[in-house]
Amino acid sequence: MAHHRRPLVRSMLTLSFLLLALVLSGCEGMYSARAPKEEDELAKKFAPEQTGSVIYVYRPSATEFSRAIFLYDNGAMVGSLGAGSFVRLVVTPGRHVIGTKSPSARSLQDELTVAADAGRLYYAQVSYGAGGMSGDSPKLKQVDAKAAEEQIRGCDLRVRGPLQ
Repeated sequence: MAHHRRPLVRSMLTLSFLLLALVLSGCEGMYSARAPKEEDELAKKFAPEQTGSVIYVYRPSATEFSRAIFLYDNGAMVGSLGAGSFVRLVVTPGRHVIGTKSPSARSLQDELTVAADAGRLYYAQVSYGAGGMSGDSPKLKQVDAKAAEEQIRGCDLRVRGPLQ
């Protein structure tokens, strides 16, 4: 009787591993969908919010490691960035800790604190330190408006958070 159960157990294990792989691969894609063209164009007007602050976080499309980088605001995941993409975070004024993490990391790998004032725009660039070699971690740095806006125009807006 136990001999007949082995194929069933093996099938169940195979199915479990396939489902786990699907879930893990879906997590990255779930946070990296391209926003509609109209939203992308509107975000690239760099308009401030009257009662909130705006933080643009972007990854230039230079020849960089293409693996997604997960992005956090005050510990909550807000999306992911691939090379050549950006997010526009409309946040409440105050202290915001923007964090990055590669998919294989267990904890945040870099953080940037932004003291956000209402009606202002802030820009943070994400990159891999040494050309994206394995073992590198994503780094954040605050960038001035002129340089950031020029680079963001060549990037694609990503939707925030999980898709509905």
